[in-house]
Amino acid sequence: MKRLLLTILLLCGSALATTRYVAQSAGTFSGGTACNGQTAVAAPYTVTSASATVYVCGTISSSTAGAGPKITVGSSGSGTSGSPTEIIFDTGASITNSAYWSSSSSGGAINLAGASWVIVDGGTPCGWNVATNTSEGTCNGYIQNTGNGDSLTYQ
Repeated sequence: MKRLLLTILLLCGSALATTRYVAQSAGTFSGGTACNGQTAVAAPYTVTSASATVYVCGTISSSTAGAGPKITVGSSGSGTSGSPTEIIFDTGASITNSAYWSSSSSGGAINLAGASWVIVDGGTPCGWNVATNTSEGTCNGYIQNTGNGDSLTYQ
């Protein structure tokens, strides 16, 4: 009976989706809302669990031109129609590169090549509201590429 119960618990535990917190460096993260006090893994990070939840914590940055992605979701990290894989930017989180992301060779800041059923959620909408001619406030999360405008065509 004890073996049967242990087997059932192990099978149920492996079926649960994985939650990861990704930051510039590994360790206990201080800041944000969902990430605060959580143990973070360092970027770059590859999602290998189906239907996972990945929180972007703090500022994840690079200064290398053509740098590879900070988060990659391959086919093994795909979700399903009823349980998608989610990449959620925590309050104040961002992925930045002071040069540019390479969209052709590495897949940009977040690479979803081969993945399906993935949601990238930046949180609260932000930017300029044309209807009211006012700012909607600050972004919860954003991907910034300051290399735009040079001779390169990366976005």
